[in-house]
Amino acid sequence: MTRAQFAKVLTLIYGVQVNDDVQVSSFNDVKADDAANGWAIKYIEAAKKSRSFRGQGK
Repeated sequence: MTRAQFAKVLTLIYGVQVNDDVQVSSFNDVKADDAANGWAIKYIEAAKKSRSFRGQGK
C-alpha cells in the first residue's frame, strides 16, 4: 500500500475532513503532476493536518 492509498483509507476510516481544493503538497516528494501520488494530495494533506502523518515538508 502506498502513502497515497494509505492516506485516503485513513481519512475515510476516521472521518478526517478533506479539502477538495488542496492542490499543493507540503511534502517535497509529492507533486500534483505525479500519477503515483498526485491524485491523493488532498488526502495526504488532510492526514498530515490531523497529525496522522509526519515527514519532511517544505
